[in-house]
Amino acid sequence: MKKYFLITGALAGLFFTSCTKDFECTCTSTTTSTVGGVVTTTTSDPNTVTIKSTTKAIARDNCFGTESTSEYTDWNGDIVTTQYSSDCELN
Repeated sequence: MKKYFLITGALAGLFFTSCTKDFECTCTSTTTSTVGGVVTTTTSDPNTVTIKSTTKAIARDNCFGTESTSEYTDWNGDIVTTQYSSDCELN
């Protein structure tokens, strides 16, 4: 009977623990600026960040891209629009 409880407890412990390991989040940023109708696009080299000792679900929640847009008028009176985006992938 004691063996039964010991084996059941060990299996339950394995079932309820999550495997943790290191994950890499690789992001590439793109910036597009428009000034007076002229469009300039710049793409960065990939940037990799290591997310240590975590589960895949938590790493996935912390590896995400962003997007933003800003607009202003420069000293010439031209409207400058800048769009920024970051695309990330979990490895």
